[in-house]
Amino acid sequence: MLWALCERIEMFRKLVYLATLALCIGLGIAIEWIHSYHETQDKSDKSQMLEKVLTHANIQILEENYSCDGKPVQTVGAVIASIIEFNSSHSKNMVSYGCYNETCTISYTDCKPWQSSECSSRFLKFQLNETGNIKKNSFSCFDMP
Repeated sequence: MLWALCERIEMFRKLVYLATLALCIGLGIAIEWIHSYHETQDKSDKSQMLEKVLTHANIQILEENYSCDGKPVQTVGAVIASIIEFNSSHSKNMVSYGCYNETCTISYTDCKPWQSSECSSRFLKFQLNETGNIKKNSFSCFDMP
């Protein structure tokens, strides 16, 4: 009888351990999912940058700076339109943009955290001058497989 009681206690401990493990895994997944939708940058900075870029929508990207697949139109506006078009096929925003020093990028990435291959990215990169204005001849577009 004592042996049966010890077996039941041990089985109960294993069930509690498994339930706790499942709860922690579920909680971690839920927190990560919620965090993935959290905004990390100030919207006003982003919208100002987009406004600046869109004023250059008709600028032709130089042939040596254009390495994007697809449409033959090589303007800044066409690249932004392709990024928005790619992004519209997802329920989650896959576009990111920002600046580091005087180099800015707007990019779309279709890479899931669990993928090590078969994902793609498109980048529109440009430079800022010392006053913070966009250098018109600095636009480049490139795709990463």
